[in-house]
Amino acid sequence: MDGSEEGIPAKKSKKSCKYLEKWDSEFTFLKKSRMGQSHAFCKICSCDFSVSHGGRNDVSQHEKSTKHKRWLEAQKHAQTMSAFVTRNTTEADQVINAEVKMAMLCAKNNVSFTFCDDFNKCVAEMFPDSAIARKYSAGKTKSMQLIKEKLSEALRKRGIPWENLIAFNSDNASVMKGRHNSVISGLKTSQPHVQDLGCICHLAQLATGCAIKAAQVPVEDILVGIYTHFDKSAKRCEIYKEFVDFTDSDHLKLLRYCSTRWLSLLTCVQRVLNQWDALQAYFNSHEEVERSAKIHDLASHLRDPVMKIYFMFLTAALKPLSDFNIAFQSEGVQIHRLEEEMCRLIRRILGYLIPARAIVGIPLREVEYGQGHQLADEELFIGADTKAFMKSVELPMSTEKKIFQ
Repeated sequence: MDGSEEGIPAKKSKKSCKYLEKWDSEFTFLKKSRMGQSHAFCKICSCDFSVSHGGRNDVSQHEKSTKHKRWLEAQKHAQTMSAFVTRNTTEADQVINAEVKMAMLCAKNNVSFTFCDDFNKCVAEMFPDSAIARKYSAGKTKSMQLIKEKLSEALRKRGIPWENLIAFNSDNASVMKGRHNSVISGLKTSQPHVQDLGCICHLAQLATGCAIKAAQVPVEDILVGIYTHFDKSAKRCEIYKEFVDFTDSDHLKLLRYCSTRWLSLLTCVQRVLNQWDALQAYFNSHEEVERSAKIHDLASHLRDPVMKIYFMFLTAALKPLSDFNIAFQSEGVQIHRLEEEMCRLIRRILGYLIPARAIVGIPLREVEYGQGHQLADEELFIGADTKAFMKSVELPMSTEKKIFQ
């Protein structure tokens, strides 16, 4: 560093000002801008302006500007003229009332706002004799603003600040939980400390998927492969029926597995397991078993007794997770049951791994479940049918040890 620069102090970084909600009561023409906290919106001029440089002083300067004064004078003139103009406000109010009620109905019943665009187009055709229906014009954008803006205004008027919001819970769709332009990102602009709990059913499903991947068993690939093979092919379904009759299996429809449908995994596994013999006979005798890699892989998996053991184990292991998800599929509020059901789920899973005496009467956080506290392989709960099948096939010791890893 040069000697001439030693006495020069470091340049301070300038902090930008932010919009304050208390300005609303002082400046009646002002409201929060959609452009962010560094801007304000003037209801007289219908424009956004920056407050990042001087804060309240920027608002005062805008109020004194020629543009603002011109629009204010025009508004006063319009209000004076309105006294001489007779208007039918009843019909206009009825239209507004209909639009607000429709927006509230969508919010109450979790209906997508995109539905409002379609409803807006057909409402006049549905009620051709109604003047209100002809003037109804609440599409997606307007309905969103009715809920978004007016709800916030109503909460503020009733003295309910956004700081009272402590947590938010919904499904994990990007429109709800995305980083940009989502519900949670919008909430965090008003309450940065809101806790995002996430979808409890989705979290349980993710944990299940991770457990299956850790076992390195292509369960999901098998379920999807079997379904897509028969889907939209009446010829294959007719041929398969003969194998179902021959193996004396139940005539149950093979279901489509979808990872976002929390309750589908257990049901799909049970259906495939119920028709295992029929599926094994069908794919291993298929004319394309040597030519198609997909059919060859499915035939190989269905011949493997270890794969059947995993499917039988999953029917027992997935039952607690399925019961947990069913408990939260109700349309009513179930948040009060969350802790109780979560503790019950964890205790049921721990009961598969460690002795019951290590769980009963002990707080969950204090339960010892490490390597030295787990049950021996022959005592682990894997389902009665799974144990019986393992004894019947007489697996090599090395294979059996690999299963219990």
